[in-house]
Amino acid sequence: MKKQNPIIMIAMALALAVSQSGAEPATTVSNSAPSVATASASNYKITPGDVVEVRVFREDDLLTTTRVTDDGTIGFPLIGTVRIAGKTDADAARTIRDLLDARFLVNPSVTVNITAHGKRTFTVLGQVQKPGVYNMTYHDKIGLLEACGMAGGYTRFANSAGIVVKRAVNGKDTVFTLNATRMAGKDNAETFQVLPGDAITVPESRF
Repeated sequence: MKKQNPIIMIAMALALAVSQSGAEPATTVSNSAPSVATASASNYKITPGDVVEVRVFREDDLLTTTRVTDDGTIGFPLIGTVRIAGKTDADAARTIRDLLDARFLVNPSVTVNITAHGKRTFTVLGQVQKPGVYNMTYHDKIGLLEACGMAGGYTRFANSAGIVVKRAVNGKDTVFTLNATRMAGKDNAETFQVLPGDAITVPESRF
């Protein structure tokens, strides 16, 4: 009787074991990365002051960690200044990928990670107990009444029915005049959300 090759016998035994157990055969994992990978599943949009890390797959010399400037841009090797403010991490990665692909690399894989969020503040001035600058995180949702409360509440001379909020919208100052007295009287049914950069002024009552 011909002696069986021990390697063949081991392979046959393993195949029999797999078929009897009902297990699926192992899946081969590709070493290639997707052309655009997302750093997070959130819809958060990058804003000035955020710190981002940009990686290009298998291009270690292009690794860049930088802060988004006030005008919403970053500097990146080869392509120079890139505007990423207002974009999600996935959208920013796609923008950088397209710029690299157009002139320098073939189908590069780019990831953008937000490693730190910039400091966000709003200001409360006028007839409040503690006028000043207050911090808020990127996920904070602060209403007008809460913002005034953070500033210690109104003084006895305050006109809470005529609060003024100045906000930059598309590069232009926009002014809102709001009746916080009415908001407070309706169980907060009417609200106004404070955004980073807002300047809130509580005027003095004329009476």
